Amino acid sequence: MIRSLKKYIVLLKNTIDVITLGCSKNLVDSEKLTTLFRSVVVFGKAEIMENEEKINSAMLSFGLKYNNDINAVKKEIERERSGLCCVEITIEHITGKQAIELVKSKTIL
Repeated sequence: MIRSLKKYIVLLKNTIDVITLGCSKNLVDSEKLTTLFRSVVVFGKAEIMENEEKINSAMLSFGLKYNNDINAVKKEIERERSGLCCVEITIEHITGKQAIELVKSKTIL
């Protein structure tokens, strides 16, 4: 959801290039004074979704990812829908990195 009016106005007027970062849980290796991290960088285009059917489908899919009670998800969607702005990101390129210690140990965070 977009909480910043300035970001919303920019998206409303343009399809913009976007970079988004995601990071799994960081663990600290206090002996080596470093963090054990995994991160991803996504490059692509972002635009505000306007098709109500696509928005409803996206909200339902997203909600069911975290709660398999469809009635609870639908109730939450109904409650929050009026304040929601959905942004569709078309991914053009993805890259990622992780701490070398995780590569060597094949540890899953």
